[in-house]
Amino acid sequence: MTVWIAVVKSERLHEFIEMNFHAWMAMNLGDAKDFIRQPANWDIIFGALIWHIWLYRNSIAFNVEVDDNRSVIERGKHLTENTCRALMARTLHGPSSSSCRIANERRARSNLNWTRVNSDGARNRETGVTACGGVIRSAEGEWKMGFAKFIGISSIFDAELWGAYIGLLRAWELQETRVVLEMNSLEASAAIKAAYRDGLNG
Repeated sequence: MTVWIAVVKSERLHEFIEMNFHAWMAMNLGDAKDFIRQPANWDIIFGALIWHIWLYRNSIAFNVEVDDNRSVIERGKHLTENTCRALMARTLHGPSSSSCRIANERRARSNLNWTRVNSDGARNRETGVTACGGVIRSAEGEWKMGFAKFIGISSIFDAELWGAYIGLLRAWELQETRVVLEMNSLEASAAIKAAYRDGLNG
């Protein structure tokens, strides 16, 4: 709550907090000038704040000490600045906007009607207790369902694999057969790809 008090106009705070989730997300990722005190780059700032709020909540849930003593606002601001610098560098030195647009259009067409599963795993470094969770979204980004599972004592690698498994299982239960799995563990992703290749060759 403290985070939103710092960035949302006081007269719109109650409406901001009570807004329907889908409308809330659309507003924050779209035109938020009616709610936000400093709306410039708000979509990036919003993403950075959500990310650090999520990290903070995980640190509490799994009793993990956060190395960075800065506030969520300060860390979000730092991430936003780095993101904006990276975007500027890409604009100045990266591929032309037209080629980026063409690539994005091709990617959008290739992902048409594909359900997306985002999964993640987490581990308490002190106890070794792990859990996993994630979300399932349509190709347009619409929420389908969320999932979570307490695993027990295991490695973070196992937790990542469990997250992928549960996510794909839930998608299958939704009768989704065209699924894109997205995860942030290169090790787990490589293991899944290797198992898939072995299955094809076996």
